[in-house]
Amino acid sequence: MRKTVKIIWTIVVLLLIAVIATGVYMYFMLGSALDNALELSALADSHGGRKNVLIVGTDASGMRSDVMMIASFPDGDGSINLMSVPRDTCAVIGGSTVKINSAMNNGDDAVVQAVQDLTGIEIHDYVRTNFEAVAGIVDELDGVMFYVPQDMDYEDPVQDLYIHLTRGHQLLTGQEAVQLLRFRGYGAADIQRTRVQRRFLKAAFAQKAKLGYALQVPDIMNVLGENMETTVTSGSAVSYLLKAAMADGMQTIEMPFSWSAPVSGGVSMDTSRMPAVVETYFK
Repeated sequence: MRKTVKIIWTIVVLLLIAVIATGVYMYFMLGSALDNALELSALADSHGGRKNVLIVGTDASGMRSDVMMIASFPDGDGSINLMSVPRDTCAVIGGSTVKINSAMNNGDDAVVQAVQDLTGIEIHDYVRTNFEAVAGIVDELDGVMFYVPQDMDYEDPVQDLYIHLTRGHQLLTGQEAVQLLRFRGYGAADIQRTRVQRRFLKAAFAQKAKLGYALQVPDIMNVLGENMETTVTSGSAVSYLLKAAMADGMQTIEMPFSWSAPVSGGVSMDTSRMPAVVETYFK
């Protein structure tokens, strides 16, 4: 029973970051327990090593990203490591220094290449999902209790973005969670937003890692299926599930950065400290 709880606990977390969408559904739909064990064992053997997945959350247009994270899944013991890449990080794309978010204009492959070139982290798979999926998942999980760090009031009719949250501990609905995740009106702008995003994932992890929520997996899968693009295949998704089930929890990392940047409003990745981060958490 303890192992079962751990696996389902992990499933809920992975659903929130949209990494194993197809795989979770297949896991529950596979045949007998013996067939499951044999197939899962073979998949685990064929997908060894730490695997890094780039997760991008966009608005409805798919052209603006408010979330960029790299999730690294361990081989055996070790934690799932989660690092944000601030959308305002300066990167060289097409010979010009721009904010890395602009790679979205050139398609998914360009985003993956830009993140790899910037960080030195090998990306094995890619997931892009929109905030409609995030809202739907949070609602399916009956909301998430979270401490909103400040009053949040912001409107952008062009993006159909309306944020109105009050400071304090409260149960966030799906749409309110999206408002929280997209708000960047802090003194530290996008850097602070990425910190709040990681804290939100940890809160959701702690609250929704319950056996009862496993019954809602099919509904969650339907939400993701309509709002996601991914390179994750059914086979590799099951492998991610196995890696997660064996992981020692989740660890969040802040990308080393400097406020000094060649682009107004941007930040620079600290190239002197990043290699150690890569070696420690992503290889």
